Amino acid sequence: MPPSSPQRPPEAWLGWFQLGLTTMLLVLFVVVLVRSHGQVLLVRQLQRRIELLETSRSEERAANQDSQLRAIGKRLQELETREGQWQEQLEAERSRLEQALTGLGRGRGLPEVEREAALEEEPLPPPPRPRGDGGPPLRPVGAAAGPANQER
Repeated sequence: MPPSSPQRPPEAWLGWFQLGLTTMLLVLFVVVLVRSHGQVLLVRQLQRRIELLETSRSEERAANQDSQLRAIGKRLQELETREGQWQEQLEAERSRLEQALTGLGRGRGLPEVEREAALEEEPLPPPPRPRGDGGPPLRPVGAAAGPANQER
């Protein structure tokens, strides 16, 4: 058997040390929990801010696109109005020219059939080609009986 040594009672300060160490660990644990909870709240708050920023940016983009769309629509309406006015002017000019042409036909004594034919749009003949010998350009066959030759 081992020699028996007198058993000493635990020192009084040892109990207090254990109590202080346990209390300190408990306090540190609570501090870590509080800080982690604070960080979780901070992360949530930052996430909400990010969502609000994204929402405001998307709303701003939508508002910009909406204003651009309205501007395009307004411009389109203006162009359609201008086009309508332009068409009306062209129609009035065409009517005026038809009346002038009809008046010219009556003044020369052209029959009604010839006046109507003159009112129809006919493509212009191709321009005459110059001769190789430097002479006057050739005239189409129907041009010899035209008004220019009648005056001579």
